[in-house]
Amino acid sequence: MALNLQDQATRRMRRLVIALVGVVVILGALIVGLIAGNSSSKPDGGQGDGSAHRPPASANPAPTETAGGGDDTGYVAPAKWVKLPDGGKKVDGFPVQFPHTEEGAMAMLVSSSRNAFSWDAQHVEKNIRTYMVDSSREQMASAAAQGAQGVREHTGMPGTGPLPKGATLTAWPIGVQWTAKGADHVTGFVLVRLTTVPGTGQKAKTELIALPGDAVWQGGDWRIQPTSPNDTPTAPEPADLGADAFNVNGWMAIQEGDRR
Repeated sequence: MALNLQDQATRRMRRLVIALVGVVVILGALIVGLIAGNSSSKPDGGQGDGSAHRPPASANPAPTETAGGGDDTGYVAPAKWVKLPDGGKKVDGFPVQFPHTEEGAMAMLVSSSRNAFSWDAQHVEKNIRTYMVDSSREQMASAAAQGAQGVREHTGMPGTGPLPKGATLTAWPIGVQWTAKGADHVTGFVLVRLTTVPGTGQKAKTELIALPGDAVWQGGDWRIQPTSPNDTPTAPEPADLGADAFNVNGWMAIQEGDRR
């Protein structure tokens, strides 16, 4: 019985990887990690081991008297901050036309990561159509319903049909790190705090997820280049803002102009 349940869970995880591989490989590293027993997801407040990639040395910390140090409550302020640019305009409510810079690439990945976690297949499809490279857009858009179902299952919702009354889902990017492969290619990770309220009066569940992304410059804007989970680098250990591991694991806190 236990093995049967484990097999079912593994199949659900694999479906989620396939469905969301075109959405910043959303949950790809998470689900592969869960299958392998080395998850890139942690409950809120998880601590890392310091083995993650380091951020670019050019990132400027925000002015703060306590940056890098703790206070009486144990809070450790982020040592590095990065100001991510706004898009030049919006299409269907999604920001586009980001600057041709590393920060512009990460701003696009942050926007896609935030919007990829949705129980609404139409929202997932709009996200894909907005940010996917031309060659993969239609194929990935056709998997939008499967992607939304995967997010439902991951967050404990019914795979189809109405959601429980009062259920909410919020994905909030809190950190980034990246590597520039060239002027037109940036690979990175977005640290997302995912909070699910299963229904009215129920306790919220929060987890931290490190999401991989591959951004390429195409047609005057940054676009997502899908990669398979097997080609995705190992994600840095997630850690929340205020934890020492946030700095140790190389995360930069996000200063965004437009978080909608």
